[in-house]
Amino acid sequence: MGNNCCGARKKDTDTLFTDPEKLHLESLFDDLTDPKRTQGKHRFNQSTLGVLFPENPDMALFIYNIILHVSKTERRIDYQHFESALEILIKDPVKIRHKEFEDKEKIDILALAFMNNFKLSQDELRNKDISYLQAVDFIQNLLKVFHYESSSAKSVDECVAKGIVDGAFRKDEAKVTWWTFLHYIKENLIYVNRCLESYFTAKFLHQKVNLKIPDLNKASFLLNRDMIGLLYLSNIYMQSTPNLEFVYSSRNKGLSYSHMAKALEKYQSSTYIFLKVEPYGETESPTKITPHPRSNFIIGGFSRLPWKDTGEYAGDNDCHIFSLSPKFQNFYALTKSSAHPNYTYLKSTFGYNQGIGFGGGKNGDFRIWIDGQDMNQSYVQTEDQTYSPGSLLGPGYNRMKVSLFCCLDYQIYRLLKLKSGDFQLIIIINNIWILFSSIYS
Repeated sequence: MGNNCCGARKKDTDTLFTDPEKLHLESLFDDLTDPKRTQGKHRFNQSTLGVLFPENPDMALFIYNIILHVSKTERRIDYQHFESALEILIKDPVKIRHKEFEDKEKIDILALAFMNNFKLSQDELRNKDISYLQAVDFIQNLLKVFHYESSSAKSVDECVAKGIVDGAFRKDEAKVTWWTFLHYIKENLIYVNRCLESYFTAKFLHQKVNLKIPDLNKASFLLNRDMIGLLYLSNIYMQSTPNLEFVYSSRNKGLSYSHMAKALEKYQSSTYIFLKVEPYGETESPTKITPHPRSNFIIGGFSRLPWKDTGEYAGDNDCHIFSLSPKFQNFYALTKSSAHPNYTYLKSTFGYNQGIGFGGGKNGDFRIWIDGQDMNQSYVQTEDQTYSPGSLLGPGYNRMKVSLFCCLDYQIYRLLKLKSGDFQLIIIINNIWILFSSIYS
């Protein structure tokens, strides 16, 4: 097949690709080395890869670095080098023939390509530093995978990228080790390797992959595409719905805790709750809030199971809580939490513990609590017996104040009928509660 000017072609290359996949890759390599693309030379180079990554030219450089490393030469890259490098990016790292990559996940390989240093062992990564600006650049490149079908260069919200970088860097740190940075990514974007594999599969094998973040049918004042991308990398259920359909708003009718509780119970589906809050220290008065330099605090929780208005704990270990802004971090259910299954809580009727909660323990406190009788008594704690420990708001904050409500409007949109499962999204934006939902069967 094709020309042989770039090196002899071995059709029985010892890789994990199937025969149809190899035929496709050979055809792609021929196209990339066509003299029309390579200025009259049958040579594979970085610019030829650029046609595959119009949304992110930097990714073409990263992939070229990997291919160069595999070829062990800068003068000649043949098809075998091309196929061998793609095996590293697309196939199971445990099964690939390159021993130096068998212990590395896709995000590790991307990091090595970003540094253009493939000789670093996992131990050496513990001592190799990455600067804050380099980390932001790395995350922006990572989030561009969701633009994989775009035909032009795309940008990523720098504040969103800084959100996850801020989680890995302590206050005022100019640099951390690559190991620390990658460890934080893997802990909070738990599906990042799966998504990278899908991205490279779509690019090089042209196979249909599930790498499309859900669309909002109505613009949100709280979420943007890149924020949803982080949620997509964090939650497999977010990857199961193509759309989040706006169906509810209480702006016109008025706002109350009971409206939110009824909405949660009415829509029998998985839910995201986002809270925009103004935090204050435990010793401060709720009426004397000390603003944070980046005071756009957004926290929340996800429940896979429908809410039950019983005044008892419900949910399962697919539930998790998170901080979305200014720092992005997930707090997943602890393995041992089955002994204390305090995942979610809902009680709409007046009385003791009327409210909505995530997490908790034997003492009756919640990790996140939205008080149904007095919003000023809502709070967030740094640990509980259900979810992994850590501050959702940042050092010094362990209580929260939900913004006061005003009546603006009330809207209902149709529920989207899809193929499998269900999904619902509730947002509290300043003084407004908005519900997004997508029902699929």
